[in-house]
Amino acid sequence: GALYEGEFRNGEKVGKGKFVWPNGSCYEGEFAADAMHGEGVFKWSDGRMYSGLWHRNNMGPEGKMTWPDGRIYEGALRSGVSHGHGSLQWPDGRAYTGQWVDGRQHGEG
Repeated sequence: GALYEGEFRNGEKVGKGKFVWPNGSCYEGEFAADAMHGEGVFKWSDGRMYSGLWHRNNMGPEGKMTWPDGRIYEGALRSGVSHGHGSLQWPDGRAYTGQWVDGRQHGEG
């Protein structure tokens, strides 16, 4: 099952803690009102990793996402997807820096 190590208040996860899911994914960072909220790092069991800010269990508004294939996104996020100003680098050296809307490049980079 799932495992949580950290602070509790009134039966809710608060403050600093670590949560591990049965599939091996884990979050280590700040909690508020039983949610990932504040600074934290999430590592998926498939090798993806996000480090940055969290707002009520959603990645963002600012952070860094890395993928096992070498892609790196740094910038603004909304509801867990790139949205606003950000930069994506591919392992072959290509890069896009500019605006994003709902996870897609938007405009000129």
